Amino acid sequence: MKKVLLLLLAVGLTSNAQAGVYIDPFLGLNSSSTTATTASGAKANSSSSGIDYGARLGYKFSSPWFFAAEYTGGSGKDDGESSSNDYTKTILGTVIGYDIGKHLLAAGYGFSDKLTYKSSPELEIKGTNIKLGYAYKATNKVNINLDLVIPNYTKASAAGNEIEISQVFSKFTVTSILLSVSFPIGYSK
Repeated sequence: MKKVLLLLLAVGLTSNAQAGVYIDPFLGLNSSSTTATTASGAKANSSSSGIDYGARLGYKFSSPWFFAAEYTGGSGKDDGESSSNDYTKTILGTVIGYDIGKHLLAAGYGFSDKLTYKSSPELEIKGTNIKLGYAYKATNKVNINLDLVIPNYTKASAAGNEIEISQVFSKFTVTSILLSVSFPIGYSK
């Protein structure tokens, strides 16, 4: 009898689960802060804000787990202590997550994170990032997302010259928050 109850429970828990491919386009507001210390000890801080957009293309397993490839683009303005520059961004990465009813928890790795500052000369910084995210399913077709993104920028280039960021800065820390709305298309729960 106990085995029959366990079997019925297992069938009941998995019969409503759906697996499949999905796409999840998003649009949101980004706010970042940068703290840098040069090798000589001078400090430089900046804050930036802008609009991010992108999409996740993934697979939702018949369990609560999902996996996706993610593209993020964006643009905004970075305000430093002595200058202000427009920027664009491009991030490519992966996300793994867990679906808990109306809530989604996710962690990600951005294997390519690039910022391009529209300065003279144009400055490009590159690296990777890690990401922690939470989403609330407002409806079956709309999620409200909050992501913490922590980049690890390692290279900078301007006018064709590339250097390691650690050659200029003893500390270079960036923290970014993204509040976005996404519109999942594909599997439904």
